[in-house]
Amino acid sequence: MAELWSCQGIGLLSALQFFKCIFSDNILKLSVASGRLSNLIFRHQKDHLLFFFILLSGLSIFFPQPLYPSDIDPGLLSLAIFPFNDIASESLDMRMPAVLKAELSRYEFIKIIPVETVKEKIYEIEPSLMWAEKKGGEKRGGILWKMEPKIIHKVRRALSADYSLFGDLTRFNKKWRMDAYIIEESDPAPVMSFTFSGTSDEDLPDRLAELARKTADWLGRKHSLHEAEEYIRSYLGGIYTLSSTVQGLEKLVSLDSGSIPLNGLLLDLYSRDEGRYQEEIIRTGLNIVSQYDSAAESDRRYLLSLSMDPFDIISRTYEARQDWKNAIDMRGRALKTYAFRMSHHRAALGRDHYFFAVSLGENGEKTKALEHYDKALVYLPSSSDEYQMAKERRDKLTQKMQ
Repeated sequence: MAELWSCQGIGLLSALQFFKCIFSDNILKLSVASGRLSNLIFRHQKDHLLFFFILLSGLSIFFPQPLYPSDIDPGLLSLAIFPFNDIASESLDMRMPAVLKAELSRYEFIKIIPVETVKEKIYEIEPSLMWAEKKGGEKRGGILWKMEPKIIHKVRRALSADYSLFGDLTRFNKKWRMDAYIIEESDPAPVMSFTFSGTSDEDLPDRLAELARKTADWLGRKHSLHEAEEYIRSYLGGIYTLSSTVQGLEKLVSLDSGSIPLNGLLLDLYSRDEGRYQEEIIRTGLNIVSQYDSAAESDRRYLLSLSMDPFDIISRTYEARQDWKNAIDMRGRALKTYAFRMSHHRAALGRDHYFFAVSLGENGEKTKALEHYDKALVYLPSSSDEYQMAKERRDKLTQKMQ
């Protein structure tokens, strides 16, 4: 018995030292105290195993899960600036990338790979296609860079760049036009394009600054999306709770409320607890579906990659509230706009008409109830139980109204 009390006394003393070290932030003492606890457990496993687990439970109070995932770092986005095709009597090629580099360097989330580095890599990869002196009626001073997609992708991979910026400058007397493109990873087609024009060379610096701003805005949205995806990965890995991850994404969406991918990620989080986030689901979902018709193809593909149907999520929320009118409207929009899960939406629309008809009938609105029974029979599969129930109720209601 004396030995037992002695061991418990040692364990209590070590535990108190352990907690004291936590608050004093003394790492060395913490290591010593935790070591005493470990030795104690190994020497008296049977007598003190329960004590140790109780101690660990107590420690969880002092090491709670972070309330907000503020330490997410999606990293920098690297942008390789390529030489522009400069179809002009006087080459502006080297000045253009220099201005772009100066403008884009102000954004902390962008890592610039300058044109000088890009050119050196071009020389290594495709020396025969590096450049050709322009030919025409008279000798011109510009350089025509033959930037083909395969060259751009080879250089991008060699430089480990996330994005590539290239384009053309065309001059007609004093007027000029600049076309710029951004390529992402291995996608052969540009993911973004910009066009600017002017009537004199003095206009060019301002247009280049505008190009830099628009490029930075587009990359900024990509950076926010990467940050949001890191939040999701941390949540799925059990590092953060659902509520704390929702807070992180809500902050990002507040900075770019028109982003369909960001709203899609947030809606997907909300849908993991539909009872808790009903208002948020409706608000965010409506934001997505209102833009769906005019959305870029890449945004639609992103939603599909989430295996998420925004129309269905919103409709389910309305149905949980027994808001049949809005549920019917949303299912109908899905059939007109959303080219996926058509049979699912048709059957669900039929059920919504059926439940709405039942509700109307119970409130004495027999004529409207009969209309919705008829619509339910249009959408419900004839082999389903709901179809038979709707048919029976419609027939009974018809007889009562005669």
